[in-house]
Amino acid sequence: GTIQDVMSNHILPELEALLDSSPTSHTSGGHKLSHLTPTGCDIRAPVALAIVQLLLKLPQQLMDCHLPGILLKLIRALHTRDWDMRQDVRRVLREVAVSIGAGYLERMFSEMQQQLTRGFQLHILTYTVHSILDGMKKRLKPGDLDGCVRVLSEIVVNDLFGRPSEERAVRELAVKTVEVRHPKGPEVLELMSTFLSPDTIHGVLDPFLEKLVNAEVSSTVELVREGLKKVSQGLLRNRAMTSHKLLVFVYQQLVWSVEQQTMDFVSKEDCLQKQAKYLEEVKRDCFIIESRVERGGARPKQKINSNIQLVTEFCLSLLSSALKT
Repeated sequence: GTIQDVMSNHILPELEALLDSSPTSHTSGGHKLSHLTPTGCDIRAPVALAIVQLLLKLPQQLMDCHLPGILLKLIRALHTRDWDMRQDVRRVLREVAVSIGAGYLERMFSEMQQQLTRGFQLHILTYTVHSILDGMKKRLKPGDLDGCVRVLSEIVVNDLFGRPSEERAVRELAVKTVEVRHPKGPEVLELMSTFLSPDTIHGVLDPFLEKLVNAEVSSTVELVREGLKKVSQGLLRNRAMTSHKLLVFVYQQLVWSVEQQTMDFVSKEDCLQKQAKYLEEVKRDCFIIESRVERGGARPKQKINSNIQLVTEFCLSLLSSALKT
């Protein structure tokens, strides 16, 4: 009890104080130990790793108490426009994640999503998430990312279809930041599919299927196609995806695809238009001569969403690749 109190009340606070230093850089063995952040605070990223490794040897309650503050300081340091500093912080975050294990990833990614929200920070967010997952892939197993599926899906979908995707199309913005030039959303998607349990794969697919059903431009369809390709590659590497489970998964997706392609797609706007037309016909004077029917007749109703064929293509490609292995 006394040793724990000393660690909690004296040693750990002093170590955490070392994370923030003066604007003067400190070096050890030729390596810079601290960097100036945009807020004027200097952070010594390697010290954070040392503190975490110490916490691993102490009671769990101390880890739960001190880890959030350490992660917050590291993540806020990613706001800097200094590429070398971002790389150093990413390296430390990666090593911290390896040390504390997959059970803390959801908290780490959620904090990153809350802190990196604007402009180039969104590109840094996806790039850093990929860096962490890629550094842990030798230790991860299927099911380890089940708790992260929601936050990771939100990050990837925003990266592929949101503001970051628009900014990458602007050449002037793309040349400014390494993370903009090298998007990592598709790679994160592949890693997710590799380390999710088969029962949670739908958490990855559903946002893409929704985008596909509502897609109005070809660029969105192509992004979905690329995303489904990465999901397929990840599933083929997923050790928990047995032949039986893969066949069931493919069957379920094919059934959904066929149902979507054979149903009437009637939007809310179409329903309102039909209702208004009906009310107009009820009020119409029966003695008024009907207007001449347009040449060529009425336009046929569209009953098939052609975009859904991508799901069929995805399923058959996945099945073909599985049979070859």
